[in-house]
Amino acid sequence: MAGTSITTVGEGQASGTPDSLRLHVSVQHTAASVSDALSGCASRLEAAVAVARRFTEPHRIGSTGLHVDHEYTDQGRATTGWVAHHALRIEVPDVAASGDLVTALADEVGDALRVGHVEMYLADPADLAVTARAAAFENARAKADELAALAGQQVTGVVSVAEGAGVRPYGVVEAAPAAMAKVGTSFEPGSATVSASLTVVWSTTPA
Repeated sequence: MAGTSITTVGEGQASGTPDSLRLHVSVQHTAASVSDALSGCASRLEAAVAVARRFTEPHRIGSTGLHVDHEYTDQGRATTGWVAHHALRIEVPDVAASGDLVTALADEVGDALRVGHVEMYLADPADLAVTARAAAFENARAKADELAALAGQQVTGVVSVAEGAGVRPYGVVEAAPAAMAKVGTSFEPGSATVSASLTVVWSTTPA
């Protein structure tokens, strides 16, 4: 007689305090020509990068976009001016120091600074992932025991285990103008959660 089995999916989570921050900012410059707009934007970008390097390593600073467009009035009409935008991603391994970074950028770049959004995350979620997987396995076993009892069976062992993808939500702070950064900025890290999903096939025998 072929052996019987039960398949269950277990879910588990573990939470921790984010220890790193990813800041998305941009600098802009308005001028009468595309060339002058790009040149002015490059100068402001250089200043922003110099500030960022006081708070993090160079490889954690990277460009994410560059575009030039007409300058528009509040009524949506194009003017003869041009606006260049250069976007940066800055990763800071210290949430507590990140507010000082935003303030320093605002002081150096002024109203040319745009703060897009902020993501707080765990730089190394490995320990939490272990805890989440253990919780997922326990959850899968509890389901298997319940189903086995309903079927007049008992769980005798594990046939196979397959892991699903983990999830790391990020805390996000929305856009803020440079003027707000000048009065002082701080971030509350909140919590980040690592999720695990395990599909387990259990061998069973009659109870």
